Amino acid sequence: MISSRDYPWALPTGVPPAHLVRAALRSGGLIDSYGSPVPAARSTYLLYPSDALFPPEDLRLGESLLIDCGLLHLENGSLFPSDDLRGLLALGEADAMSILFERALLVSAASPTTSDADLLPDVGSVATALIADPDRREAFLIRLAQKHDDSLRIALGLRGEELVVKTATDELGALGRMDLAERVKRVSSISDQLGYDVIAPRIEGKRRLEVKTSARREEGVVRLFVSRTEIDVGLRDEEWALVACAVDNIDAISLVGWCRARALEAYLPVDGEGCRWVSAEIAVPATLFVPGLPPPV
Repeated sequence: MISSRDYPWALPTGVPPAHLVRAALRSGGLIDSYGSPVPAARSTYLLYPSDALFPPEDLRLGESLLIDCGLLHLENGSLFPSDDLRGLLALGEADAMSILFERALLVSAASPTTSDADLLPDVGSVATALIADPDRREAFLIRLAQKHDDSLRIALGLRGEELVVKTATDELGALGRMDLAERVKRVSSISDQLGYDVIAPRIEGKRRLEVKTSARREEGVVRLFVSRTEIDVGLRDEEWALVACAVDNIDAISLVGWCRARALEAYLPVDGEGCRWVSAEIAVPATLFVPGLPPPV
């Protein structure tokens, strides 16, 4: 769960309340287009005539939301609006609020420890408060769900790859081969078309590891998204292995184990007449995986 210490303008799920989205727009409109010294901005919040709808503390939280979203920049004691913020403030209020809500939510709720089940009730209620038109609200929620899924997948994948890199590095270091440990690399940051994410040397040879990370836990089952490219590479390369990782709780991620591409073939889709599968989610027995990483020796 996201902590309010991380984003003081967010609910525990990371969702910004509708009132603070509105307050952020108000505070952004009070910042001079050429920059406002922080004391001057805070004084403006005190004097803002909102009939108590936006007290100074809410306007300051709105300011914090804009900074976290990259719409306000704090430099040398002054606040400067970004070009995006200027454009946002030029829109109608309904459009501006929905865009700001989406941007704030993608910043705060992209944590791999925040589940869709946690998010949905708050997202729905805030969207209802901000977007009156039901058709626009429905389109907004569909688009947001797609973006959140992508953000979550990327964040999970990165955590798993970092764990695999650390584990492989530590193993080689424990063998006294720091020269090889320094050559463990996360190559997915260079390209996602290689068919594997991490290169980890052996004492003799090299391991090419495709890392899959999931927050979904089912007894005895590991669910994975695989691409045809990954499987094709694995079937051609004896040093390729798929490494499964799992998010255990808020802070912990663990290695489930590894397997070769051949072991996955029985669980892959079958090509049809005139069509070939490109990517798929597969359910694999947990017993298919050998614990840890492919051995470095």
